[in-house]
Order: sequence, then structure tokens, then C-alpha cells
Amino acid sequence: MAQGARPGTPPRREPREPALGVGRQRAAIGRPPASAARRWPLLPGAAPPVRVGLALGSDTGMASGAMEVLTLQLGHFANHVGAHFWNLEEELATLEEGAEGGGEVPETAFERLHRCTERAGAMSWHPRLVSVGLKGSLCSTYPGKGVEEQDPQPELVGPLWEHGTASHRSEPVPSHPFQLHLEDLECEEDEQTCAEADAEAGAEAAAVGAGNAAAQCPAGPHATAAYNFSDTVRSWTDYIQVRLPASSIHELAGWHHGVAPFATFFDGRQLRGSPDEEPVLDLVRRQLEMCDRLDAVHAVLDMHNGFSGVADVVLRWVHEEQPKCGQLVMAVQPPAAGGEQPAGPTGPGQASMGAADAEACAWVSAAFSFAGLLGAATDVWVPAAVPLWSAGRRPAALAGLREASAYETSALVATALEAATLPYRLRGGCRPSEFLSSLTPAHRPACGLLLALPLPSLQAAPTDAGGSPGAPAGAGTLAELQPHFMDIASTPALHHTNPYASLVLRGGTPRRLVDLCAGLPGRALRSSFAHPAPLPLPVPFPQIFGPQVSREGRLALPSPLDAMMARVPGQDVEACPTATYLHGTAMAGRSAPLHRMASAVRAHQRSAWAAATCQRFGVETDELREVLEVVTDHLESGAAAMSDSDGDRPRA
Repeated sequence: MAQGARPGTPPRREPREPALGVGRQRAAIGRPPASAARRWPLLPGAAPPVRVGLALGSDTGMASGAMEVLTLQLGHFANHVGAHFWNLEEELATLEEGAEGGGEVPETAFERLHRCTERAGAMSWHPRLVSVGLKGSLCSTYPGKGVEEQDPQPELVGPLWEHGTASHRSEPVPSHPFQLHLEDLECEEDEQTCAEADAEAGAEAAAVGAGNAAAQCPAGPHATAAYNFSDTVRSWTDYIQVRLPASSIHELAGWHHGVAPFATFFDGRQLRGSPDEEPVLDLVRRQLEMCDRLDAVHAVLDMHNGFSGVADVVLRWVHEEQPKCGQLVMAVQPPAAGGEQPAGPTGPGQASMGAADAEACAWVSAAFSFAGLLGAATDVWVPAAVPLWSAGRRPAALAGLREASAYETSALVATALEAATLPYRLRGGCRPSEFLSSLTPAHRPACGLLLALPLPSLQAAPTDAGGSPGAPAGAGTLAELQPHFMDIASTPALHHTNPYASLVLRGGTPRRLVDLCAGLPGRALRSSFAHPAPLPLPVPFPQIFGPQVSREGRLALPSPLDAMMARVPGQDVEACPTATYLHGTAMAGRSAPLHRMASAVRAHQRSAWAAATCQRFGVETDELREVLEVVTDHLESGAAAMSDSDGDRPRA
């Protein structure tokens, strides 16, 4: 138990060591450090991050510009994914900041996904981000929170009204305990900074007073179990630990979260010409103007509801403004995809029809979104539909995962996104646009994504009769690693025949990467990377791991030594080796999301729901047929239709 902890309270993670020099003023990414101090747990004798094969192009360094990456989060579940992603980034930034004092050079180029601002001599980092949601989806957090409340202005009424006026104000939504703790830490950070400045000026009394006030604050955030995130999270703003500026967030004024239906792709496409279009595009335009050299866009979007149409409008505009910019689209779908009910009467006798309409809204919208993004020159499109995840194929290490929880499932999608994009987020790494364009053949952006969390370590087999150690046993090849992979995109992988693939290891040695890449096509070798440090997990990360996963993220084997390394009940997994396998579906197995899209469009092409939708939004019947042809073409392209003769895709 940490010093000063109250008896009976969960154990706390120790506070991080402060950084030295200029880094002391940086204070992570928009927030003070929010979890434990852990040096990079480098493997013994580990080398810097390596890749297998040759470079993708001549422009692989950072000297010619930062080559920034803009992130778009469009939709409620997409913002859940984004909250976990930025928490992982904040954890990495804080660890690398603490490592600067020890002589370790940070590996991650945070300036690609973040922008730095300086105010009153203090530097702060904020994500290059535009987040769009429905009205009320921010829960207790909203743009402009913290501004002093003004007196209500008197309302103007007509001269014929004689009954007076009354103002009714709803009670504010209470903040989550984790957010309250972060605010306490931020106040403590400010008091300590002021105390240091006063001490340098000789004001000892003020320094002592600030120290006494800071002593009343908790030493650091509790363990994950203390907050019970899985049962108390109401929105993604409850567990995000990065402060987002108001210039990165927009709420659509015409729809209210959980009240007004925003169910179809066509609802979102009505953003064009609406009062919300200009504010959304202005936020994106401002982020573009703050980039020296925008090279790629990460778009995380809800593909099952109206935000698929919003993404169509925004990404087409981005493509017109930045035609050479690469695009990675993570199309996500929450556990209850039918939660966005279509508009219209639903009586007791129409219950089954309502469920069918909800299914049509989800997958028909996803199909229109996929077909529309082809016109925006998307390089990589990864579907992450939680309803298609198979519980029977879940790795044993993730025994605690509750697939009905958006908070838990979105963490896996964010982890996969973080690891898969690592190659071009490292300092001195490759160009994001070149890396993304090399992962898929021309005009075939659909990809599958596998995630191993944690990545099992190689275990030496028992010594043979001669006393010499045996060969490494288990997870030494991609085939042996397959049971530890979770199929995020519900698309089977064909490892040895698919040249459009990228294997990324976090917490793996270069030798491990070489062994796993044995038998892969040469094109896939050039896109495979290894980083020696495992992924640090922040306090809000869901503890979904089975008891066989140790505190350092190692899978324990049935041996006395590994039993001693297993974590005690209530202890968090603080770091985890990970692996991702990103592969093009044109050379892979049958994609379940594409199959579901084609089936939904085919089944509802002549239905009453389709007729009502076409009449309401002015959709031509030919559009349904064209979308069906596009989805079916990508679904049935298969490995036999592709060849290695496509070569690298040229970029205009």
C-alpha cells in the first residue's frame, strides 16, 4: 500500500518521477500525469525499433517536416475509441518525459498527432483532433467548461403577455470520480508550480503554504478497480484523461443523444447545406491550417448510423483540400448496433418490423458509407463491428471482456489502432501516406485486423536428455500465435499468401519479429516492425485480463515460477506486450462485415423500409443497386482475383 493510503482502500499506483529541464514544463498532453511511474520496461539487450526489409521510400526521416496526422472522431462509439487512444498516448508521453532525465531518448514523434502551444512560458500538447457528436453526448463535460457563470439575461416578451416569465435550469450532471480526481491533481500541479516560482524568488512563506495545501491532495489516482469504470461510465468523457480544447469538439445542434433518431447514412448526409456544416468544416480547416505538412488522416467513425453520412461529407472535403493526403478509416460499430432506432411509429404489432428496420439502418448505412469512401481515395478501411465478434474465439487472456460494454470493447479497438499505426508514429519513421498506400492494392481499401493482447512470450522447452536446452515452444510462428489473436475486423487472414500485410510487435525482440515473419511474402516484410517496449496501460484502461496475465502483461504458464509472477487479486496489469496483423481483404478470407452489408442491401432493396427511405431522402433506386454491386465486388474479389503484379500504388 502506498504511503498515506487509508486502510481498506484499493492500492494506488505510485506517482511518476518528475522530468528534468525543459520537459518539466511540458506536463504530458494537456493533463498532469495520471498513473504510476514506470520506466520503459525494455527487454534485456533490446535494440531500438527495427523493421524487416527495406524502406518504403526515400523520404523516411523527419528532416523534411513533421508530416502531421489529423484525427477525426465522428460518432459516440468512435469517441469511446478515441478516448482510449488518447489515454494511451498520454501514458506514453508521460513515460518518455520521465525517461529524458535518465538519458533515454524518446522514440515517439508526438508532434505528428499533437500540436504544441505555449502560454505564459508553459508548453502544453493537444491532439490534432476534431470530435463530432450529438447534443448531450458529452455528459458532464462540454466545450467551454470552466468558464465563469454569468447572470441570466432578462428575457424579452411581447407586450400582450401578462403572466410573467420563469427560468428553469436543469441540475448539472455530476462529474465522474475519476474526473474529479484529475481536477484535484491539476490543482496540485498548479500549486506546486507556483510554489517553485515563489521559492526561487525567495518567498518562503508562500512556498510552505502551497506545500501544506498540496499535502491534503491524494498522492495519485487509485487503481482501476477503485473507480469501477465498467459499471459507472456514462460517456467517453468520464474516463478520458486528456484535456480537449473547445476548438476540437462540436455537437450537432439538430439531434440530441438518446432522444432524436440519427439512424441512417442519409440523415448524416443532410449535414451538407445545414447550419452544422460550416462549423464542422471550420474546425477541420483550422486543424489543417495549423499543420506544416499534413500527410495523413485517421478517421474513426460510427458506420452504423448517421455519422457515416457525416464522415462522407467531411472526408470528401478533406480529399478536395488535400488530394495527396493518406486516409485510414476505422469504421466501428458498438455492441448494440440497433440502438439507433429509425423514425416512425412502432406499435406493439410492429416490434419485429422495428428490429428489422434497425438492422437495415445499421448495415445499409455501413454499405453506403463504404461505397462513398471509395470516392474519397481512402487507403485503408478497417471495419470493427463488435456484434460480429465471436465469444467462442476470444483469447483466454481476455476472459474478463464484456462484449456488451462499449467502454471495454472500444479499448481493444483503440489498442489495435495504436499498435497498427506505430511504424509511422516513431521518430524517424516512414511517411504515413506511403505506409498506408502500400498496405492495399489499388482501389481495394478494405482490410482485416488481428490483435494479440497480450503478446505471449517465447518459453524455452525443457532440457533434453543430453542436458542442452530445447527450442522455444509456443507462439514462435504466426500459426502458433493464431489462438492468441482476436479478430477485430471479423476477417480471416491468409498469412503466407497475402503480400498486403503488416505485422507490428510491441514488447518483442527483433529476432522474434524475424521468426514470426518467416514465410511471409517480401512485400509484407517491408511493412513489419518491432518495438522493444510493451504498451503501458493507463488507469482508465479496462482490466479485462484473466488471472493468468501478470502485472507486466506476461502470460503465466503452469509452473511454480510463473505462479509466483501472477498478479494478486485487485492488482492492475500496468503494461502489456501487443501484436497486430493488418492485412488487405483482397488477399484474405471472406469478410463478415462486407458479407453482412451485401446481405442487408439485397434483402431490403425492394422492402417497404427502403421505399420509405428513398422517398424521404430522395434516394434513387439505382443507388441501392450500385452500392450492392460495389460491396459484392469487394466481397467476392478474393485471393484468386489478385496478383503480385499490381505493384506499389502510385500517388498523384
